[in-house]
Amino acid sequence: MSASPTALYGGPRLSIALRLLRDAEPPTFVTLSEHRAEPLTQLTCSGCGYGASCRVVPDRCPMCHESAWEYAAWRPFSSRLDA
Repeated sequence: MSASPTALYGGPRLSIALRLLRDAEPPTFVTLSEHRAEPLTQLTCSGCGYGASCRVVPDRCPMCHESAWEYAAWRPFSSRLDA
């Protein structure tokens, strides 16, 4: 006694799902240049000193809820000082 192929593989529901996948639009991909329009900026909250790296200045600090941000000091050799 052999089972029919549709009984083994999920029946009509699976075949409908496979047809929907086959007929679906292909996904659209965003190129890297479109996605990263803004440069990554390092900011420090002036209220509590919380540091954040983001592309857009946040509305408020997640720690103290202040809305004043300062640009973090650029420290290119800080990893050398830690050693």
